[in-house]
Amino acid sequence: MKNIILAAIAAMTLTLTACDKTTIVQYNELPAAAQQTLSTYFADEQIAVIQKEYDDWGIRYNVIFSNANEIEFNKKGEWQDIKCRATKVPDGIVPERIMQYVVQTYPEAAIWELKRDKRSYEVELSNMVELKFDLNFNIIDLDHED
Repeated sequence: MKNIILAAIAAMTLTLTACDKTTIVQYNELPAAAQQTLSTYFADEQIAVIQKEYDDWGIRYNVIFSNANEIEFNKKGEWQDIKCRATKVPDGIVPERIMQYVVQTYPEAAIWELKRDKRSYEVELSNMVELKFDLNFNIIDLDHED
């Protein structure tokens, strides 16, 4: 019985990962909105690689810079996740109300990660504070890593 369960789990894993595919693409293959974001906010950064990922949730693009910063776009070219390891997230890309909250509440901190989905924005600060905002930019969760 245990072998049957293990075989079923292995088959399901292979089925799920068989749909995943990652290819390397060129800058001009990115959606226009992604190109605009990169030229506006990341013009000084050197792109190391651009990956186009296909999975069960659709297509997304992951741009990795030579300094290890990353930005992920959905198939329309809208940014979904910005991770800055070498620098801070560019101020201009951060929604104004989130930026105001961070500057007023944590003036010494920089935004290292900014993530958005259909329901919320998540922000990780350099002081290890994690913030979550609803789509109206109201703070809905706060987590301090100690």
